[in-house]
Amino acid sequence: MERHAERFADREVVLIPMDSGVDCESLPHARAYGEHCQQVLEAAADILCCRHCGETISEDRAPLIEVDEEGREQDLGLVHESCRRAPDRVLGFMDCELFRGNPELRNFDYRGWVESLPSGQWLFGGLRNAGPKAAPVAWKSQYDDFSKGTWCVRADLEDGSARYLTDRGRVARRSQQRALQDAQEMNRSLEEARKKGDPWCYSPDGDAFGPYSVLLAGGVDPVECEKAVACRYTRPIGEAYSQCENYYAPLAYLTDAASGDPVVVEGVITLLTDPLQLPSYLANWRKCGIELPDFTVSTLLSDERFDRFVGLAMAQGLRVVVDPKLTINGDLASGYVIEHFESLVAGPA
Repeated sequence: MERHAERFADREVVLIPMDSGVDCESLPHARAYGEHCQQVLEAAADILCCRHCGETISEDRAPLIEVDEEGREQDLGLVHESCRRAPDRVLGFMDCELFRGNPELRNFDYRGWVESLPSGQWLFGGLRNAGPKAAPVAWKSQYDDFSKGTWCVRADLEDGSARYLTDRGRVARRSQQRALQDAQEMNRSLEEARKKGDPWCYSPDGDAFGPYSVLLAGGVDPVECEKAVACRYTRPIGEAYSQCENYYAPLAYLTDAASGDPVVVEGVITLLTDPLQLPSYLANWRKCGIELPDFTVSTLLSDERFDRFVGLAMAQGLRVVVDPKLTINGDLASGYVIEHFESLVAGPA
């Protein structure tokens, strides 16, 4: 009644006292049933999963209901307000300040995000700290992490420290022949960059690798890479220099509430590294005249999901951009455009 007060604006609410002094809630059968319902609720695999549609709940005041329908086992849990049905017995409501403060993040999986973030987003973390604010990002559709080669490539730096060549944040294991070839090719590239006066460097923490000028513009003190050496791979090397579980993920994207498909604007799908900043992105896109449909917010919590998502998008001729902020005329002011690595290497057909 409080939520839909306008329906009762011209009506009078009358309270009729019970004609009994018995506290119904304290009766043995009521208490026993209450304990039974509590057990059903505690047994739920995911309390934030809507009991009707199965999607994640992230809305304040979501109803806690008991499902009592013919042909369906008793169920107890939360539902989206939009999913609530007439037969649902409402027992209470969700009260969450986080959800209340972020109403745009509908159906957002906070739990999955929090669990995957500490060991993820290695690439985008490095770009934020030391990279350009608008740049292409090469994505390998044929990424292979099954190699058990016993060799790898070490990069020796001018300050006496070392880094190891990684693939998606993990030390890349190679055969001896492949490691020797990669080291030789890297040394050739290092020498060419040195002659041009813009040598290849690492950031002090090893999270970023690029030309001296690029890292310097990113606000770090570049450490020049002097040479590459093929060497034996060991478990301590892998444990010490492999930096993440997920190179790209977790990332969030907008889903059309009506169709359930990713929101596409002018052939582009947007991914976000920080969903809590969604209001800022929405305000920027509105300034550029972009109007979005009613949406919910979905997640890609693993690199495997990211690979499949990007692969399907590119197969449909769509582009994928991470964290796009636009100028008034629609040009990309900041963000990262996902490019197909194999196509970039092959060059124009």
